Amino acid sequence: MSSKAGRFVARWPFLTIGLATFALFLLAEAIRPLQAPLGPLLRVLIVPLWLMRTLEMIAGIGLWPGPAQLLIALPLVFLPYVLADLALGWLRRHIRSRAAAT
Repeated sequence: MSSKAGRFVARWPFLTIGLATFALFLLAEAIRPLQAPLGPLLRVLIVPLWLMRTLEMIAGIGLWPGPAQLLIALPLVFLPYVLADLALGWLRRHIRSRAAAT
């Protein structure tokens, strides 16, 4: 893994999981024989993506034209992962600052 990729994974671990889950989901959808072995794993990992997509549909984004959905809704699907990473980053900084203060 290159240092840029390593830094990205270290900075955004939950987003990395979300993007990997999305890629696995697309792969399983494209290659039908992979659906059986990946099915149980994807049922667990897809929950945050599914919840955000459900909230988008409740908000009416599903009625928008396709390109608008792609530009607006797809990034919103990954919002829980980004928020978890930001919270983790804040917690890491808080722990470091408390350790430095003592």
